Amino acid sequence: MPGALSYQVVRSDLANLKEARDFIDMGAVICVQSNSTSPGTTGHEDPEVPELGAVFFYVASYNDGQDSSYGSASANKPRAAASGGCQ
Repeated sequence: MPGALSYQVVRSDLANLKEARDFIDMGAVICVQSNSTSPGTTGHEDPEVPELGAVFFYVASYNDGQDSSYGSASANKPRAAASGGCQ
C-alpha cells in the first residue's frame, strides 16, 4: 500500500467468520506478524496447521499514520477482530 509505514498479519478460523450489519466479524484472531515493513510473511510463516476439516484465513492491515481495516480496501464492509490481534 503506498504510504504504509507498517503492516500486521493475523489468522483466524474460517468457522469464526460472520457478517454483521455494519462489518465483517473475523472472530478471535492470532497475530502472525506485527509492525513489519512487508505485507507478506516470508521468513515469519505461521507454524500452526488447521485441524482436519478446518480452514485458516489470513488478512493484513496497514498503518499509514492511521490503522486500516484488515483485508482489501475495496471490500464493502470493514473487517474487525472480536478479540486477539497484534499488540
